[in-house]
Amino acid sequence: MSFNCFSFINELSYPRYSGTANENKAASIILKKAEEIGLKTTLMDFVVNHYNIEKTSLIINGKEYLATSIANSKATNNEGIEGELIYINNLSDAKTKNIDNKICLIHERNIDFNFYKYLINHNIKGIIFCDGNIYNEPSLDELEPFSFKERFYQYGNVAAICIHMKDMNDIISKKYNYGKIISIINSEARTSYNVIGEIEGSEIKDEYIVISSHYDSVKNSLGIYDNLTGVVALFSIAIYFLKNKPKRSIKFLWFGSEEVGLLGSKEYLKNIEANKHQYLFNFNIDMIGVTIGYNIIRVSAEKKLVNYIDYYSKIVGYSIDVDSGIYRSDSEVFADNGIPSLTYSRIPHTKGAKIHSKLDVIDILDIDTLNSNISFLIGLIDNIINSVVFPVSDEIPIDIKEELDIYNGRRVKR
Repeated sequence: MSFNCFSFINELSYPRYSGTANENKAASIILKKAEEIGLKTTLMDFVVNHYNIEKTSLIINGKEYLATSIANSKATNNEGIEGELIYINNLSDAKTKNIDNKICLIHERNIDFNFYKYLINHNIKGIIFCDGNIYNEPSLDELEPFSFKERFYQYGNVAAICIHMKDMNDIISKKYNYGKIISIINSEARTSYNVIGEIEGSEIKDEYIVISSHYDSVKNSLGIYDNLTGVVALFSIAIYFLKNKPKRSIKFLWFGSEEVGLLGSKEYLKNIEANKHQYLFNFNIDMIGVTIGYNIIRVSAEKKLVNYIDYYSKIVGYSIDVDSGIYRSDSEVFADNGIPSLTYSRIPHTKGAKIHSKLDVIDILDIDTLNSNISFLIGLIDNIINSVVFPVSDEIPIDIKEELDIYNGRRVKR
């Protein structure tokens, strides 16, 4: 069966945010296509919190600034919260200042767990992040939707909004020291789905290799590079193995709600806890096929696999940066549950393709590059899945475990 990657990408080219009708629609289309090509399919549903931002406002010195709420941050009442403003640029800077009971201006949204924990422990009133290009006029189009990672909440929640960087510059340069945040957010339970396809192994039916990608997107983005490219890669790989029966069984997993905290893969791992020992490895695909960029694999498994993939790439003449580590995608969840994993990605130039925005469009992709990425993956997976003795140890190295503990807030980086 032939499969047209770009045609299928175009069919799903609409925002697919967690728990929305559009995400559910995409799951149905993926499920139907998986059945059409011959996979044995299952649909796994799970509950997610869906956040509706009703109103966001920042008022300083009588001026109301354009703002949007961090979706899962703490909501205010209609009157909002008021307080003294203080600008801090990182954790080290915060430790030098009195931030207690103040509203913190922070220019970087992607703060790490330890920074967030410090802010909460000092009883700050709120956070004002910024986004966008300082040389552009403030616009909501430049304020990308954003959510905190769920692991942050073990220490508490706080009101948080995002403004344009040009406005942040205005506030800091004018030394404004008092402001008011209004952030009205409602939440409701919604349903998200994982789409599961299976090919039974020809010889070792009770050992599973997982090949995964997420199909959801952030709000207001078509999510084409991130991650419809991974979605179509799974179909191309599935078609290959339907024609070339693998020795071991394969689970193809299209995960929902990855962008809001890897929720789909977490739900899946929770559901297979009893037979987790049958899962040998996870190949995860997140963002490939971009025209200008370079290929990487991050391996959350023994170092020998890094060396093998490096040798294999040289044998087949394929340029790729392979290293140990975790990748902020669904492979991280498998590794954290003791299942060796890797993520394959093609990283764009710093001034090239942009994810989590309206700029994530099909024009930044190249069909030959996408096909080349998929072909390399098929060869690599084929070699490993059909090995006489499965070559990858089921032990997660200590340094990977430590990195996972730090990322998930279970320990502090030394």
